[in-house]
Amino acid sequence: MPLNIIHPELQKLFRKCFNDGHHKPNARPSAADWETALEVAISELAQCSVESGHHYAKSYGKCYWCERKRQLSYDMFASPSGMPKPTVSPVTNKNPIKQQQVQPVKQQVQPIKPVVTPVNNLPIKPPPKPNKIKNLIGTGAIMLTLSAISLPSFFNQANKAKQSKAKQDVASMNKAQQAFFAEKTSFASNISDLGLGIKAETDNYKYQISKQLNDSVVIAVAEPKQSGLKGYVGIVLASEPNMKLPGVTTSALYCEQSQASTSFPDLSKVVSQRPDGGHNVNCPVGYVQWESTQNSTPNSNPKEEVRSQTNSSTPSDSTERVNFDKGSTGATISNSIITNQKKRYLLNCGSGERMTVKIRQGDINIAIIAPNGQTIGNAVNGATQWQGQLPSDGDYIIEVSAPNQSNYTLNIEVLPSINTPVSSTPEQTIKNFYELTVKDNKAAGKAFTTEEFKKKNNPKQTDPQKTWVSTFNFIEVTQIETIEKSPTRAKMKVWLRYSFKDGRPEACEYRDCTLVLKNNKFLIDDIGEYTPISCS
Repeated sequence: MPLNIIHPELQKLFRKCFNDGHHKPNARPSAADWETALEVAISELAQCSVESGHHYAKSYGKCYWCERKRQLSYDMFASPSGMPKPTVSPVTNKNPIKQQQVQPVKQQVQPIKPVVTPVNNLPIKPPPKPNKIKNLIGTGAIMLTLSAISLPSFFNQANKAKQSKAKQDVASMNKAQQAFFAEKTSFASNISDLGLGIKAETDNYKYQISKQLNDSVVIAVAEPKQSGLKGYVGIVLASEPNMKLPGVTTSALYCEQSQASTSFPDLSKVVSQRPDGGHNVNCPVGYVQWESTQNSTPNSNPKEEVRSQTNSSTPSDSTERVNFDKGSTGATISNSIITNQKKRYLLNCGSGERMTVKIRQGDINIAIIAPNGQTIGNAVNGATQWQGQLPSDGDYIIEVSAPNQSNYTLNIEVLPSINTPVSSTPEQTIKNFYELTVKDNKAAGKAFTTEEFKKKNNPKQTDPQKTWVSTFNFIEVTQIETIEKSPTRAKMKVWLRYSFKDGRPEACEYRDCTLVLKNNKFLIDDIGEYTPISCS
């Protein structure tokens, strides 16, 4: 059977398992990956219009089992298991393939001469002909009964798969909102801002984000478009720090509709005020809570007190952003975790970069989650390292969990891709910078320098800069010497020659420069003090 007859998500996991994971067990999909892919595949099955026992992937576009039947003259899904077969002669029974093609034939029975026996003189009668109508009625009754039993189960499984996808999307939106708040101290207003790749509307659900309580509460709604599906609501709120939880906290609440309905939830009573002036968040009427988490994020400007009160026993999860030190390509994280808790580390990376996550200490599991919410790697079941090339720009999540309480230490390293060409070398960046400086110093600062450099070296008064630039005929880079050839933070010594318009003699100098790799190109991060030298 060709691989393309199954859903693309399953094709992808087959390749990960049997190609990528052939010699690298930690590259194989997890059980959770298979479960998710199978649920999606089930939800996108189509029933054959010719044979009710056939189902095929919509992505394939046609019934593979009908093709197979034509090629092999055999249909493995012709009838449900347990269906009685038509009675045939012993000779016909030797060929089960032809058995399905046997047509009832009217037989002309020749009269048999009476045989005299001691008992009586009656002639032997031929066997009665089968009653085709009764057989058809019996077969039809059995098929209807089996259909009545199996079809509701099939559609129920398909609905569960669709609901599982919506549930996962709402959970991803809640987690992404908590991560978004950790970085920007505000919630995202649009689904696209979360970078998850979730569409606002699918065949089964409509997704919507709304805010309440001065934007301190954000609500994600998955509204069913088809009957038989349940709705889902995710709620995240921000609150002020307190003695137990320093820094602003974000609490997440997850709600599932009690009964399937296509109605939009009533969000008017999601937030309620407590007697002490604080606030609670609650599931909408007709919804029940399935999980709750709380994150703590430092913030010097906390919003209004809106602390969530829930009865969930789920341990508090946390989200923390990781930044590398200047000149470094990695970081070490040491922490502790308890059972059923999750700790997430946010890391902004670029497409094509290579990430390595190594477990130095602790009985923990890690998952690497891409900006679109897809898990791209794991280190579980004794595997202590994951390494891979990153598929896109954005915030990656390194999620830590543990079967038991554990202290742990992680090493995280991110290197530029060896396959993706860098748009400019450090040497060429310096030359381009000074070439443009002669024309427009402000433009050179925008094109070739980091934000930190602009803040330190770009005065607000631009006119004096333009006046200064206008005094030169050219600024020439005469020599470059590498001091430190780092893949992400290069250092070099640069010799310059200035030629003036007013007739003054040429001036020369050298200075140390530092450049960093950002968004797959080098930018000037720091230029040291110049040292005048002879131009000879």
